[in-house]
Amino acid sequence: MKKAILILLMSLSITSFSQTSEIELESVKTRFENKEFSSEQYQVMGKEWNRLIAYFGGYPDFPVNRETKRIEYLFIDTLSGFTKKEIFQRVKEYTAITFGNISAVLHYEDYESGKLILKGFFEDYYTTEVSWWVNPSKELLTKIRCHFTVEITVKDERFKMKITDPMVEHYFYYNYLEHSSQMPLSSLYPITASDSKGWESRLKELLAVKAGIMNYSKSQLTYILSLRKDNSF
Repeated sequence: MKKAILILLMSLSITSFSQTSEIELESVKTRFENKEFSSEQYQVMGKEWNRLIAYFGGYPDFPVNRETKRIEYLFIDTLSGFTKKEIFQRVKEYTAITFGNISAVLHYEDYESGKLILKGFFEDYYTTEVSWWVNPSKELLTKIRCHFTVEITVKDERFKMKITDPMVEHYFYYNYLEHSSQMPLSSLYPITASDSKGWESRLKELLAVKAGIMNYSKSQLTYILSLRKDNSF
């Protein structure tokens, strides 16, 4: 069996572009030109941005569809030796394993067209800096849940998956009760439009979401490819 060929179209499609570190710096430049801060502050902010990008090992760019303005990942895989039925069933199995109640996330299913539409999610944690005197570590563990739409199309030896519309749900406590608020991931861009004190937290959050999406796509592909191994007993 040939190894699956993964084509990440976000870097190839002429219909999409990515939010980049350069665009973020342009945002800071625009703010400076609008006289929001002094030239000294401008230099400090530029150095702080470069420090954060170096510290995190890169910028959490997301592919954005030029027409819809939505964040959109598109993956196409060649699965040599796998039938449409096998791929279709493995996707459903993986969905049940990952999300528990498949009926809660599977919103459309049509075997003839090879189409499935899911409303998935994953949870993650990252730390944010706080100034509360009651918290000596000055760090707060923050929970988020990322919701996203998954459109899957399969046929013999082929698998296509599109992940769109990531929404981030933030959790917080008020009157000793847990509450949450939800917003589009795209609302966190540009990071540099906010106060520089919040840049690190936003970068952490975006990196956590990007890692979660990539992990979901890779682990689903791994599960499909493990079919032969699962049946060899």
